[in-house]
Amino acid sequence: MCKTALFFGSERGVEIVAKIRILLKPDDPSQAPQKDVVNQLYFILNVLDSKANGLLRFNSLFMTILIALLTWVRAGGAPNLLAYQWLAYTDLGLALVSSLFCLVIMKVNWKFLGHIKADGTGIDEEIRRLGNVIDDRTRYYWIAWWGTMIAILLTTLTGLGAKLHFF
Repeated sequence: MCKTALFFGSERGVEIVAKIRILLKPDDPSQAPQKDVVNQLYFILNVLDSKANGLLRFNSLFMTILIALLTWVRAGGAPNLLAYQWLAYTDLGLALVSSLFCLVIMKVNWKFLGHIKADGTGIDEEIRRLGNVIDDRTRYYWIAWWGTMIAILLTTLTGLGAKLHFF
């Protein structure tokens, strides 16, 4: 198996660690302070968590609007949209899957600094693991983001196809 394979490769995330080391100590990246590398990796995880949180909030609002629209259509409020219900359900499914990926991103499933021992060993393992987690969560975020974007596009097409006018 490829060592950099998506979600399974043992060396995924190595690139981000190398880049952080270069930024911290351009003249000799191998001498970058490990504490600073760990801090930067946790900072990146915080950014990913924040982005996932924002996308999850958007998805929640989007799904609420879709459910209200579907309820209105099924109650007979917009008969011209009945033919497009399947598209709205598809949008709802995409937004739900996107939300699930956001929840996976925000899930903490390891003990903070869990690989570092009391004697100071294990920092390299902690850094490697954090690189893996960042790589995985970045990919989860892109999947979630594209799911939301496709759902929005389909919703737009639904509205255009039905010639829905709000004014």
